[in-house]
Amino acid sequence: VVINSHVIGQTEEKIVPFKELQVVVNSGLPDARVFQAKLLKADRGLDLALLKVDIPASAPPLLDVIDSFKLNETQEVYIFGFPGGESIGSSISVNVSSISSFRRDQAVSWIQVAGGMHPGNSGGPVTDAQGRVVGVSRAMIRGTKINVAIPGDGAHNFFNNAGDLIPKK
Repeated sequence: VVINSHVIGQTEEKIVPFKELQVVVNSGLPDARVFQAKLLKADRGLDLALLKVDIPASAPPLLDVIDSFKLNETQEVYIFGFPGGESIGSSISVNVSSISSFRRDQAVSWIQVAGGMHPGNSGGPVTDAQGRVVGVSRAMIRGTKINVAIPGDGAHNFFNNAGDLIPKK
């Protein structure tokens, strides 16, 4: 599982050791399940973390992650997450947005989306209409509709550079 490092408490200012780390599948539904997770890698600069979770074959299928070069400005995307956290419930929310820019001229590339993210969406997937992950929700500029996601190719690079951390089957 790829998620933002700040979501699990791994920030540039603070590193948190874990006694327990869990991933919830089907949150808010009667068939919700909790799985134990292990932190394999965190990059606080990229704001990504890689978790190892032993999920049985009966769990929902994994989502495909695609690279940002397959996307276009103004393309409709869907932002999934838990705005407000558990304070408003454990059911996931889905917001429609669109890609407004690709920010590739910086140290870290971003996909800029036109609204739809709220505090609590961090780490959630941004998908295209086919349900493929195009990015990981990252941040918003409060009071604006400027939101950014880490592109799928950034998540691929992070995962592929995990090397020997990923157990071989």
